[in-house]
Amino acid sequence: MGTLREKIFNTVDIERETVRVDEWGVDVEVRTMSGADRARYLTRGVKADGETDFERMNAEVIIATCFDPATGEKLFKAEDRDAINAKSAKATGKLIEVAMRLAGLSKGADDEVKNS
Repeated sequence: MGTLREKIFNTVDIERETVRVDEWGVDVEVRTMSGADRARYLTRGVKADGETDFERMNAEVIIATCFDPATGEKLFKAEDRDAINAKSAKATGKLIEVAMRLAGLSKGADDEVKNS
């Protein structure tokens, strides 16, 4: 049996959830953000004046967490930010809601932690 450190690093802790986006007629796999993804998301979502940049944050969540369920490949790149933001808020909101819950960043996630 390995050390606690080895056990932690050998554990697969990235959750996956398939989300049906009816508006696009597709299924998207949403995965838990890694620590690095979460740091990038939080860093990139702040304007130079320190204010939150929600437009950028929403796209960053989708870029970091959305994958093609058939191939496992990331769906979007940083250069897709404007195109993502041009899509329906209802469609992108479904993905963002799941991504935030999986990352422990939503109110629902807070309630789950309190109840466990």
